Amino acid sequence: MLILTAHAIEQYRNRLAPSTSHKDAEALLKSELPRADRLKQKTPKGDSLWRLPCGAYLISKRDGVDDIVVTVLATLDGNGRGRGRRIMSNDTTLPEDEGDEQ
Repeated sequence: MLILTAHAIEQYRNRLAPSTSHKDAEALLKSELPRADRLKQKTPKGDSLWRLPCGAYLISKRDGVDDIVVTVLATLDGNGRGRGRRIMSNDTTLPEDEGDEQ
């Protein structure tokens, strides 16, 4: 089960939806969590990466049976690091059409 942290919600607001209230951002993220796809790729520190239907990426740390979402990213590079506004086209864990500007 994915569990959001307040920090992850704030990072979503800062990086993807600055005009959204904390409450609305939390509601949106919670509504998308059941449809999140875990990527095979991991972060350089070995944490899990997830992609939400809205296009945002989550990084989670395992805590027993739960995955605690510690941050939200707008895009990824080929090494699982947050990166600008573009996804590198050589990232084989993402669909081919994800190389376009977000």
